[in-house]
Amino acid sequence: MAGPLAAQNVLYQGSFYISIAFAGRLGRDALSAAVLGTSILNVTGFAVLAGFASAMETLCGQVLDRFDGHRLEHSCKRI
Repeated sequence: MAGPLAAQNVLYQGSFYISIAFAGRLGRDALSAAVLGTSILNVTGFAVLAGFASAMETLCGQVLDRFDGHRLEHSCKRI
């Protein structure tokens, strides 16, 4: 069961490595910009979204445990 998740993770991270490799062929400044941009994107974008997703997973699980569909719909619309 872990095979598809591992393949997805390798392909996802590989896309960053490939773009950085191409930027490295353009010169040191382009490589620096690509690495800095990727780092900022990972910290500000993906980390925040992962935090929101994990919070929604907890909240939606609790709401579904109570069989309260109206609150689940309301919670999902707010985010």
